[in-house]
Amino acid sequence: MACHLRIASDVAKFGQPEVKLGIAPGYGGTQRLPRLVGRATRFHLILTGEMIDARSNRIGLVNQVVPAAELLADGGNDAAGYPRHGPTAVRLALEAVDQGLEMDASTRDCCSKPITSGCFAATEDMKEG
Repeated sequence: MACHLRIASDVAKFGQPEVKLGIAPGYGGTQRLPRLVGRATRFHLILTGEMIDARSNRIGLVNQVVPAAELLADGGNDAAGYPRHGPTAVRLALEAVDQGLEMDASTRDCCSKPITSGCFAATEDMKEG
């Protein structure tokens, strides 16, 4: 849940089973999961401890599900393309998204402008693109 891109095999299982052990989800489970899936789904997964399968991509837990035999080959295809994009633009986009998650709408709009305008400065990445 802490990765920018999450690719799973079609046999992967996910869940927050801690409640079945009498403990609360740890290591960001109560904070990261709610940011990835909707309200009803997050409460269902956290409060029931249910394990889910490849449908995890339909709820936003993973970006893509691929056949288990192809996971290592396919899993790297998307991520391998990102370094080819402008590194400054990728870095600034990630900063804008990460910072925006912690802000209200008016603050987010104000603060995203300087971050994204950095892409329009005469960088080598922009010139090449």
